[in-house]
Amino acid sequence: MRGLALLGMALAAAPLFPQTGEFSVRRGRNWSDNASEGSCAVKVWVDDEAEFALQGDRIRIFTARGQMARDVATECTGPLPTNVTDFRFRGIDGRGEVRLIEEPSPRNRWTAVVRIRDTRSGGEEYHYRLEWMRGSAFGGNRPGGSNRPNNDGGFFGNNPGGGSSGAGNSYGGDASRMRTRELRREIDRIFYDVTRRRPSNDQIDDYIDRVRFDRWTLDDIARDARRN
Repeated sequence: MRGLALLGMALAAAPLFPQTGEFSVRRGRNWSDNASEGSCAVKVWVDDEAEFALQGDRIRIFTARGQMARDVATECTGPLPTNVTDFRFRGIDGRGEVRLIEEPSPRNRWTAVVRIRDTRSGGEEYHYRLEWMRGSAFGGNRPGGSNRPNNDGGFFGNNPGGGSSGAGNSYGGDASRMRTRELRREIDRIFYDVTRRRPSNDQIDDYIDRVRFDRWTLDDIARDARRN
């Protein structure tokens, strides 16, 4: 009975669905709302996979897998402005993968999105830095910054992506550009179309990894589901 009770507690603590959160950044001693340049030193904790979207002076969190990601000690010199130029990203510390997947622009209402994947057991603290110059009142995002994003969208991304079933049951679409939440839904739909069964969460996670890192398309997912 004690073993069953502990198992129940563990299952209750594990997130069954993706989780979201939001926090305001700490204001550094040199904080300025209108400085010509600024930066954020982001310090967060991630268990498995999460995305962080900085807009103004707030960061939204989307925890795709693992325990709820959280802020540790993020501090900025000012809010991310709505007319960014020369935006730069630097991953500083953490054992997993830290990637800028979308940089601020008018398309995404000047939001910077970073994805962190921690593949080892237990959580890890991650540090990365965002830097920018303030542009003209008309905005603009001139090229030339370091570590350009791969623009694959993500949960907070701006790129809609995604294919739909059509003639010949071809799903198509550039799945790598889909938001994580939308990609999960699309994989579930495709798997059910092909097999008349719902995929497990592990199967969906595996397909997401294949899309992100092996560049699988929605058609690849459909073909694999038919084989299995």
